[in-house]
Amino acid sequence: MVFVTKEDLLQELSEELDTEVFSFTIQSTSATYGFSYFNKDISRVFLVQDGDIITNEGDKMIQEKDLSIDKNISKNEILKIAKKISIDT
Repeated sequence: MVFVTKEDLLQELSEELDTEVFSFTIQSTSATYGFSYFNKDISRVFLVQDGDIITNEGDKMIQEKDLSIDKNISKNEILKIAKKISIDT
């Protein structure tokens, strides 16, 4: 989970490689769910732990449309976002 929570490192990686970077967290034991997206100077970070929103930064991504991205986010929403960006889960 180090990379998921190290936004500065992921942003730097996106800039250095000139590419999009996605990160996903699904940890059902601690009810921790989240995702992040970096594309040079554009970023989106959302993280919930045990029903509390820890981070909700940046403009919503188009992949979030029609999903329940709130304090009740679950594994299903994270997997749907991944699928929408063509990551086979």
